[in-house]
Amino acid sequence: MPGLHSYSSTQDSDQLAKRIPLALIGRQFGLSKRELEVIQGFFSRETESDAGRRLELSRHTVHAYVKRIYFKLGANDHCSVVVRIFEAYLALTLNGSSEPSLSEDKATNLKRRPPRR
Repeated sequence: MPGLHSYSSTQDSDQLAKRIPLALIGRQFGLSKRELEVIQGFFSRETESDAGRRLELSRHTVHAYVKRIYFKLGANDHCSVVVRIFEAYLALTLNGSSEPSLSEDKATNLKRRPPRR
């Protein structure tokens, strides 16, 4: 399996994103369909404005989705989100299970709502 460094280009990142079952991994983290659509843009280094145009949403709405994604995945930037998605994918493929399991901390965090700002 190629190392992470081989996925540095946008084209390679897009190909990697297509191989990851985002819907399945999204259920693990409690992500909505729209949040998964925003995450797809993370793999291609899409800006919030670009994501807004692609999804026909305002940049501010996309930003609200990004904040919720960060909260649900315990991340603080786009790169951390991609790493968490990739880790969940690896766990799924290495364990051979159809549904990756959540740690207790993640399950507890999903029950709380993100802070309003």
